[in-house]
Amino acid sequence: MKKNIHPLDLAFRLAEAQGIVLLNGGGFEAPEWSMRVSLANLPDEAYDDIGRGVRTIARGYRDTYEASKTAPRK
Repeated sequence: MKKNIHPLDLAFRLAEAQGIVLLNGGGFEAPEWSMRVSLANLPDEAYDDIGRGVRTIARGYRDTYEASKTAPRK
């Protein structure tokens, strides 16, 4: 994944598909492949929504990878 996808892609896909805006962790001296979630000012149930959104996007990456393994090569 790291060879084919930019670390910010997750943040952009999450915002576009789920309407959830997170920051890339690299801007906060965290690993580039991490996301930063604010723990202030959100109701508790919002974090469940964030988790579900991240899992949905991650499953999309996994599904694309799995499909590429079985697709005939040209």
